[in-house]
This record gives sequence, C-alpha cells and structure tokens, in this order.
Amino acid sequence: MAWAAVGHFKLDEGTAQKNPFGIDFRKNGMRWTQSLCNRDSDGDGYSNGEELGDPNCTWIEGQNPDNEAIGHPGICEPIGSKFCIDLGQLFTCDCLEQGQFCPIKLDERN
Repeated sequence: MAWAAVGHFKLDEGTAQKNPFGIDFRKNGMRWTQSLCNRDSDGDGYSNGEELGDPNCTWIEGQNPDNEAIGHPGICEPIGSKFCIDLGQLFTCDCLEQGQFCPIKLDERN
C-alpha cells in the first residue's frame, strides 16, 4: 500500500488535521527514531515500524525500508472492525490494487 501524507487525515499535506502518527511524529521533532518506530500510534497492535515496513527500526532517510508496508501507522486497521470502531476511529478507505494510492477518509460521524 502507498500512503500519501501519512501523518494527516486529509491529503493537503502540512495543513490538515494530524492523525495519531502525525501527532507522535511532530512530538518527536519530525524525526524517525527507535522510539517512534516502536510506538503503536494508532493502537491497533502493530508498531509504526511494522506498519511502514521497518520492523527492526533500521531505516535511514533516502533508503528503502527493509519490507513492504503492511498497514497505516495513524489509522487503526482493519478499517471498520469492531476493535477500531471501539477505539473511536471511524474511517472508510477507497483502495485500489495493492501498492497503489489509498486515500483514507474520516467518517463524518467522527
């Protein structure tokens, strides 16, 4: 999956409301560190690093992560599951095929 503006709920990068990962990233000085990598910003049971393809927290800016991304670090998944809804995360995802752009939409009820 490819994510645009991964720290934001909307795609207007830099100005939109931050999702939990975006809030944590900002608090961390907008740097990818071992601490941020190991954190589970969205509360879905997977670390930010696992979700972004860096489970060992070894990624360096300008390089590719060790693995493919398996999730979104700021959006609880699976989207629409009872677990995520109980966390108060109400989203829809209009995804294309694996590896293509996947816009996340904050449900209007939230």
